[in-house]
Amino acid sequence: MDFGTALPTTPEEVHVLITDHFRRHFQSSSSAADDLHSGDLTWESFNAESFEDFQRRHSPLGIPMSSDPSQDLLRNLWSALRSCPSRQLVHDELQPLLHSAPSFDEFQLAIRSKRGHSAGGPSGLLYDHLKHWPLSVQQEAYRCLTTLWLDRTIPASWLWKWLVPIPKSSSKQVSDLRPIMLMEVLRKVWTGLIVRRILGALLKHRVLCPSQHAYLPSRGTDTANIQLLNTLEDSWSRRSSLYGSSWDMSKAFDSVSRPLIILCWQRLGVPVELAQWLVALDLGGHAIIRSDFALDLLDQQGMEALLPHSFTPERGTGQGDIHSPFTWLAVFDVLLTMLAADTDSPDHIY
Repeated sequence: MDFGTALPTTPEEVHVLITDHFRRHFQSSSSAADDLHSGDLTWESFNAESFEDFQRRHSPLGIPMSSDPSQDLLRNLWSALRSCPSRQLVHDELQPLLHSAPSFDEFQLAIRSKRGHSAGGPSGLLYDHLKHWPLSVQQEAYRCLTTLWLDRTIPASWLWKWLVPIPKSSSKQVSDLRPIMLMEVLRKVWTGLIVRRILGALLKHRVLCPSQHAYLPSRGTDTANIQLLNTLEDSWSRRSSLYGSSWDMSKAFDSVSRPLIILCWQRLGVPVELAQWLVALDLGGHAIIRSDFALDLLDQQGMEALLPHSFTPERGTGQGDIHSPFTWLAVFDVLLTMLAADTDSPDHIY
């Protein structure tokens, strides 16, 4: 592994070096126009403002303007952020979830459906342990989780997570390590129940852009390829030019600001209390590199000894968390909606 500096000689030095790398990786970045990322902008205030207000506040970004409103990138972004015709239907369907918890039957089914060998968080609790709990213990755990849900309280143990650095292919650069997060399994079970309700409402009311193919039932690279083939055939039959590009989003899950995540969930109709709860799962959290040093320290001195050797991610949604893929869908849906709003021309098909 290329550390890009003096080679560490002890397990603690390796831990410190990788921790410092990911602390920088998850630091909030500044922007010339940061109202979408600062938390000062609410959904209500955003929808009450005019495009001219939005344009004035984002002029420092230097986005080129166009005399044709349909080709103005900033106007298209403003329109896409406000565009979700069925959001009220989603909002109304999810509103009861704020006042009632998923059922005990759903909780039991979620536990039974989990793979036993899946890794857990720093406490060491695994899905296999949950499966072997007596009925009385499962009922007590459910009762506690229901109370926490109705109070919107995040247990302190849910804020701890292992960060497992996974190399990208054969790269030996520290900068190419992927930060996979290992969460507490009870957090994942309960979050999964909440996200299942949210995703069900989004799919039922068809609020997501049809160009979404990732992380959704009955969709994937196969359905995306069909769309690509149809576009190629259409272009061929019309004898028109067609240009394509492939994009790899660097630090995709890790770079989105928490306030923007909340706005994008609200855009789709998710009640703000639900969006804030999902984001609160990571606020003030503790990420610990799952190194030999950290594992030995945990074994000898317990969780609190890990605190000085952890860091708090300031942005993003952890890869490996239940809601992370759907959070990314909510954010990326804005950009796909922008593209969908573009119209065909004799030379280009969108």
